[in-house]
Amino acid sequence: GFYPGAPAGVEGAPLMPPPPPAVALGASVATIPPAETRSTRPEFQVPPEGQQYMATKEQELTDIIVQYMESPTVNPYRGSVPVERIQNIARSRHSDLYAIVVGTKHNGWRHYVERHSDVFLLFTVEDGKWKMRLHTHTDWQIGDQKEQAERTRMERHFVACLTAFLRSRTPQKCQVDDFIAAYPELPLNQAYEPKPFPSLPARGDLVRFIRRHTKHFSYNDSEWEITLQPDAEAGTSSDTLGEGPLGSSAASLGAVQSPGIP
Repeated sequence: GFYPGAPAGVEGAPLMPPPPPAVALGASVATIPPAETRSTRPEFQVPPEGQQYMATKEQELTDIIVQYMESPTVNPYRGSVPVERIQNIARSRHSDLYAIVVGTKHNGWRHYVERHSDVFLLFTVEDGKWKMRLHTHTDWQIGDQKEQAERTRMERHFVACLTAFLRSRTPQKCQVDDFIAAYPELPLNQAYEPKPFPSLPARGDLVRFIRRHTKHFSYNDSEWEITLQPDAEAGTSSDTLGEGPLGSSAASLGAVQSPGIP
């Protein structure tokens, strides 16, 4: 009942605590170093060659985007461009490169543009839609004014063509595809100067355009049918002329369809 080394005759001395089970059974016991001497696993870091690869791909995509924003087809007036227009071009025409640099994460495109703020300027316009421009386009506001004037002129032409086409029919209504098919041969297009006459926007953008112009047309979603409003005047100005989506028409004029950036 005494622990080894206790003074003889002393009772009630504390007993030695029993050894751990592993020691008692003859098993080996691992030695755990103090916390301050333990090695910690370093966080994963992209190796230098991977960093160089990503930097090369980023620069490749940036050079391509700059070329598109300098293109007379995509940006004929060297102004600001709807963000979604540039994103859709990059994603559709350079899908592999886009996947490497931008990926699929939410706001991936916005983060890419912001990483290259020395090249691009990202901003919103009064209706909350996102646009971007090149820093080198110092006269971009003049370009935007020219594009707006061209957009208004084109929309008035589309209103006049559709109004004239509907008035030639009895009753004064038609399917969307009927108008698209007849558009190239319409008298207003044959007499249009300077040539060529404006191309219609994509079908979906055309439908959105028609829906906006309620002073001139009504649209039946279930029948895909356009009806001329009573007393509509061809070419009459509208509060919404030049403001809505036209998609990729003659000069790739278009507006962002949603205010956010994917």
